[in-house]
Amino acid sequence: MYSFDFKQASPTAQLLILFWFLWVPLAQAHTLHVTKDTYNNSTMVNDGNGGETRVHVNDQIGTEQGFAQFDLSTLPNGITSADIDKATFRLFVRNVMTPGDVDVHLVTSSWDEATLSFNNSPTFNATPFAANVAFNSGDDEQFITVDITTQLKDWIDTPTSNFGIALIPDTVNVRFASKEIGRHPMELEVALIGPEGPQGIQGIQGIQGIPGTNGVDGQDGTNGTNGTNGTNGTNGQDGQDGAPGATGATGPQGPPGNDGVDGESGKDDADGVEITFTREFQFDPGTGAVNAIDINGTALKINPTEPTVTLGGQARTVLASGDIPNTTPQLQQVVIDMPASLLAGNYKLKLNNTQGDSEVFIPLNEIALHDGSTWTQATGNAAWSDRYGPEILSYNNKMWLLGGYDGGFKNDVWNSTDGITWTQVSSSAPWIGRETHRSLVFDNKMWVIGGLNGGTYLNDVWSSTDGITWTQATANAAWSIRGAHTVLVHDSKMWVVGGYNNSSTYLKDVWSSTDGITWTQATAAAPWAARLYHTSIVYDSKMWVMGGTTAGGRINDAWYSTDGITWTQATASADWSVRNSLASAVYDNKMWVLGGNIANQTASNDVWTSTDGSSWTQVTTTTIWPVRWQHGSVVYENKIWIFGGLNPSSNDVWHTSD
Repeated sequence: MYSFDFKQASPTAQLLILFWFLWVPLAQAHTLHVTKDTYNNSTMVNDGNGGETRVHVNDQIGTEQGFAQFDLSTLPNGITSADIDKATFRLFVRNVMTPGDVDVHLVTSSWDEATLSFNNSPTFNATPFAANVAFNSGDDEQFITVDITTQLKDWIDTPTSNFGIALIPDTVNVRFASKEIGRHPMELEVALIGPEGPQGIQGIQGIQGIPGTNGVDGQDGTNGTNGTNGTNGTNGQDGQDGAPGATGATGPQGPPGNDGVDGESGKDDADGVEITFTREFQFDPGTGAVNAIDINGTALKINPTEPTVTLGGQARTVLASGDIPNTTPQLQQVVIDMPASLLAGNYKLKLNNTQGDSEVFIPLNEIALHDGSTWTQATGNAAWSDRYGPEILSYNNKMWLLGGYDGGFKNDVWNSTDGITWTQVSSSAPWIGRETHRSLVFDNKMWVIGGLNGGTYLNDVWSSTDGITWTQATANAAWSIRGAHTVLVHDSKMWVVGGYNNSSTYLKDVWSSTDGITWTQATAAAPWAARLYHTSIVYDSKMWVMGGTTAGGRINDAWYSTDGITWTQATASADWSVRNSLASAVYDNKMWVLGGNIANQTASNDVWTSTDGSSWTQVTTTTIWPVRWQHGSVVYENKIWIFGGLNPSSNDVWHTSD
């Protein structure tokens, strides 16, 4: 094998070698987060999905096409396409419902995230620049990358051509994380060409050649005798010129400077240790909740003393580690403490063990998702009175509380920006005091729909933009008087689902309206059992009906529908126990069930989540907020909030912990 002795090299050669190793110019790497992302849906042609936490790409159930656009203004000023070394489009796969391919096209017209729907989608090139990007069942919670170097260069040379990209399904059903979820949004990783290396040191000048010797002079000829002159002697020959000295060898050319190294990749899994998922969360090691980082992946934990983890260059303490049950291939979890000294931003997380290492860049404190295991009491005594059955809305950057029962039927209106300080907007709205009414936000208005006052059930509909002035859309809607029903916003309509009326009749009808005045019956008899005190939410572009009370007693089933006519049962018996007067929410791309009445005058405070309505996970078994039913719930400022309720009647406010 060839070897090299550095000590035996000449001083100049040593200098060249040292200079070669010490000069490593870094490339300039930039990560651009997506500024607009959404998708359309052929089954709901006028619906916008800009606020969704996932971008759907699907042609197995209707057609859903994804769109994304990046703002290039954060790249250094004055760069040109010649400065781009490589651009990589990164997508985080949340779920692969049906394996298949996605084609990536250039969008050719402008679009708006808030208003894009199937009927007003932008145009895009017929030919994809990246075809048949494969998504398999094992890609859940993984990053997929697409080279987009040529397209970025074109955008830089012609900024007006940057309308983003379209993700078009090709026999696939896949969902990607959107920027709204705050974790792993789509990214554009841009590596700029590094600076040129310095000029190599000039080679040593060759040795000068030895001058040639002079030739010997010829001798003078002998003088002739007097008389006839003798012939002149022959001139001696000139001495030969000395041979020119040999040209010195050209000194070796100094080595060119190295190209700048590429920016670090998002993840290094070449050695088998792979980080696939990270998030901030609250972890309780048995002494109280602490800020922590949850790391999931493969081959993370080798033995009790490993792994070692650094975050932002700081060594971190491993709080817990172990296998994640029911995962194939086997995933592992490592929990580390989160340093308070790191400010918001992207930091490198590095995990090492004897099997290898893995690296990933993670955002800290951008949008901290709360896992529902820990809760904080905003106030134990809000300005509004103890009550149950209040309706809670998130509207115009405030939380709103409407009516309820505190020994009398209330028609007051309150709002708050923090859950602690509450302002009474109206002490007596024009709609009659009520409980078991329902409220929603639709068409940029707050709505109050039906309910119970004393022995009188109602079917009136009211709306307001400020909580002070209310307009009655109708005093007598087409659907019958009722309370303990549910209301939804879906497919650009308001919906009324089930409930109970004066005739002691459990209801199973479904109605919709676009203005609150005219109502259309989708079905008079849904396949689920007639019920009241159930809960309903919109999740995964479907309307869901869960739990409640039927003529046969409390239940824990879950049903869904896309049109209000055809309903599918996700489960006849959820993992959470039978109950009515339960609260629910959609948060962190999951459905949540919170508390409720599980037996005669027996309440609960358990919290459950699901992504499909059939399998449910209990978030916590420990006591958090006191048990209750007929409480209100809302998602506001990236937290789940609950309000008031019964057992006994209360006016406390709680939210998922920071």
